[in-house]
Amino acid sequence: MSVRNSTTVLLALVALVALAPIVGVVGAADVGVGTQDSSANDGAATTNASTGAQLATVIQVTDEEVRHDVEVGSLEAELDAENDSERAAAIANLSATLQDRAGQIAADYEAATMAYDEGELSAAEYGQRLAVLHARADAIQNGFDRVSVAAAQTSPDALEAAGYNAAEVAEARQQLRSVSGSGTAALLAQFTGQSDGEFSVETENGLEVEVESEDGEYSRGFEGEEPEHGTFEVNRSEAQATAEAALSSPDDNGTWTLDEAETEDDGYYEFEFEYQGPSSSGEAEVSVDARENAVFSLEEEIEREAEDDGDDEEDDESEGELTITVVDGDPATDDTVTIRVTDAEGNPVAGADVEVDDGAGGTTDENGTVTVQVGEDGFDVEVEHGDSEGELEMEFEGDDSDDSSDDSGSDEDDGDDSDDSSDDSDSDEDDGDDSDDSSDDSDSDEDDGDDSDD
Repeated sequence: MSVRNSTTVLLALVALVALAPIVGVVGAADVGVGTQDSSANDGAATTNASTGAQLATVIQVTDEEVRHDVEVGSLEAELDAENDSERAAAIANLSATLQDRAGQIAADYEAATMAYDEGELSAAEYGQRLAVLHARADAIQNGFDRVSVAAAQTSPDALEAAGYNAAEVAEARQQLRSVSGSGTAALLAQFTGQSDGEFSVETENGLEVEVESEDGEYSRGFEGEEPEHGTFEVNRSEAQATAEAALSSPDDNGTWTLDEAETEDDGYYEFEFEYQGPSSSGEAEVSVDARENAVFSLEEEIEREAEDDGDDEEDDESEGELTITVVDGDPATDDTVTIRVTDAEGNPVAGADVEVDDGAGGTTDENGTVTVQVGEDGFDVEVEHGDSEGELEMEFEGDDSDDSSDDSGSDEDDGDDSDDSSDDSDSDEDDGDDSDDSSDDSDSDEDDGDDSDD
């Protein structure tokens, strides 16, 4: 962890020691999951971080930082070696150390969760464990970031000779998912005295953490098991509806709008949303299993906007933003979709100029709608109306909805990497440009277009 973060935690410790005699229990706040006795650990339990727990957490986190710096700091310094072989050896050594520590964090998380489920830990005690685990996981993730940067600057042969395995690093990072999200990050802020409020935890079907601070900030995180089945039985529109239903409904009755959508080869959709209300704003990432049509990962943060200080510059900027939503059609499977353009107050915008992938797309009608063409790999829609503008970008990767065309002998690249493994052996390498695919069958004797043989 950085020196700046260490200083922040130490300052929090000093502040907590000074305030310990006068800080009391924070008043209850409605976080939308209800309040119950923390000793009943068969559902969501709402509680808060006591001053004693905050002091203990700050001390423990500081101790973890020192231990991490001692064990990992010297290894990180060796990543700057100019010689490829020496740098590769340093990368492999640091990677192995970080993987071991990630495995220990995962084991500690499972042990704490089991103790909480069996009633051996209260919600407050479990929350404190999660806060410390988040601090530890954050330090490990930062270390893995350094490893990835150094590995990108090192020859693959040297890395292989040193025993570095990128797949093992990715697996280790995956072990930290449950304690690396916005929910546990907000818990760490609560338990180090950087914010006050209430939180709730629930462990059914995964870990769900909700934190609401007294200053109006709200964080929610849920992490279940990530699918690896690679199956797509639910289309993008259905999955988006499931994702939208999982989002919270803040009191200021704002609007969630889709910002970006992606299809992942492992068998799920990933959506990014933005929230804008009269007095708050936020963002969320939601992942939906494409076979079960169920949310398995959610990260959501909402912040209350600062009171108007007389500077209308930000208000003018928000008034100039246009929102684009898909109201008819599925961008992943249909050639065309209908979009609607609305202003900051949710009113349809007529006469807005629409561009799709930097080309003309049309003009919105009196209902703020227009039908546009969708590309095979996604589309980027930009809208302008007077001084206002907006943008919506979607990328399609590995959607199995296109697999039906593979068996017919078509060489079109549908983004599914499962078919690409055979392409490298063909005389015409697949560079991702579908415009070249039509010539593959005529130019190469090896590729007969039969994907079943691939």
